[in-house]
Amino acid sequence: MSSQILFYILGGVLVVTFLATSGVKALREFSRHELEALCNRWKTPARLSEILKTHDEAALAVESLQALGSIMGSGGMIVMDQDTSMVSMAKFFMGFCRDESCGKCIPCRAGTVQMDRLLARISGGDATGRDLERLEALCEVVKHTSLCGLGQAAPNPVLSTLRYFRNEYLALLRPSSDGRATPAGTDSAGAVRQEDV
Repeated sequence: MSSQILFYILGGVLVVTFLATSGVKALREFSRHELEALCNRWKTPARLSEILKTHDEAALAVESLQALGSIMGSGGMIVMDQDTSMVSMAKFFMGFCRDESCGKCIPCRAGTVQMDRLLARISGGDATGRDLERLEALCEVVKHTSLCGLGQAAPNPVLSTLRYFRNEYLALLRPSSDGRATPAGTDSAGAVRQEDV
């Protein structure tokens, strides 16, 4: 007898609900069967299937999701359609991490504030490719140098949206002084300038 696994489904759904499954399911099974009946604006391809188009056989299990760079957490699954701005979603989650930081370690305390400010510049259309490079470099520093799980996980929404939806970030960038939206070089290790802190 296999145990029940509960998933909390919220976001662009008709009814926020729990789905119970016995045993491990593939991500594809959730995106095609249970979720279709719940979604109020499900479009093809929806965000879930766009992210998972090459990973839809992955099982909803700790090890499989870690291999994809994701986590199972407490079983929450957020459904979004293609009209959802991934940059705005990353900024929303970064604001949560910034507010929840205990302040004990500098990478999380200062890094989440800097990442949130860079995301605000990007979403406001006031950033260049250099700002995007700084954001990516800062994500890696915070991820690898924070003391606790909150700081280590804070960059994940930014990194995953950059991985799967980089075009949404690029569309918001203004050209740099040399006319390129995504300059090839960065300053010393892509560090955030002091005036951006």
